[in-house]
Amino acid sequence: MFPSNASPQVGTRSGELAFSSATDLARLIQQKRISSFEITQHYIVRIERFDGALNAAVVRDFERALDAEELSDV
Repeated sequence: MFPSNASPQVGTRSGELAFSSATDLARLIQQKRISSFEITQHYIVRIERFDGALNAAVVRDFERALDAEELSDV
């Protein structure tokens, strides 16, 4: 939906986060516009919401993902 060269403004709303590039998400974190915790939570919610129909998540290790996120915000 969003091009890979999207502006740093992209990704601040929930629907946009899902289609933002890793580079855009990193930029938002660096600018302190969003935390890695918020991004991790966003993707956990999306997995729980859509994976029943998509059956795309092989392993749901949300606890470990949140532990890793905590280390990245230090």
